[in-house]
Amino acid sequence: MATQDQPTLVYNIYTLEQRPEFRNQISPLNGKVWPAFMMEDPIAGEHWNTLLDTFAPFQFVLCAEDDTLIAAGNAIPVVWDGTVEGLPEGWDAVLEQGVRDHEQNRAVNTLSALSITVDPQHQGRGLSSLMVQAMRSIAATHGFKHLIAPVRPSFKSRYPLTPIERYITWQQPGGAPFDPWLRVHWRLGARILKVAPRS
Repeated sequence: MATQDQPTLVYNIYTLEQRPEFRNQISPLNGKVWPAFMMEDPIAGEHWNTLLDTFAPFQFVLCAEDDTLIAAGNAIPVVWDGTVEGLPEGWDAVLEQGVRDHEQNRAVNTLSALSITVDPQHQGRGLSSLMVQAMRSIAATHGFKHLIAPVRPSFKSRYPLTPIERYITWQQPGGAPFDPWLRVHWRLGARILKVAPRS
């Protein structure tokens, strides 16, 4: 029995600076995927609209050919001295720092990831890796020396009694990280610098 070839899916990636009409679709997408506690974060509540407006060149979306939103990425430029000690203490801290660096007109040199969200109907297709690569490309386009990411390991909540310091050392056969979200970053060349326990 013959099988037909699967059609090739074509995706387009745009920043909010290029396509501002996607602005109001990002938060509903995040709400589909993020744990409920993350939707109540006071730092995000204070700065989220600033992120989408002031930092539009660093917010981006992945769409199907018909402009259906499939994934969204959020990032913010910050000043980083290149040391482990100088890293912000997690997601909320880097968001606050990015806003503060902008308000103080500091010469930012680093892009920090904040989130990548893929619509549940489109997960499992390697799109998260594509989104990380897009973020890396945005960082390079703006001349940033570094891309950092306060990563929330996606399977950690399944092992609440395991300290995060031990969890991040778990590996699959062959040496890849056990956690799937850490594994995406690892495959793209990222390395863990430190744990942010207060994040």
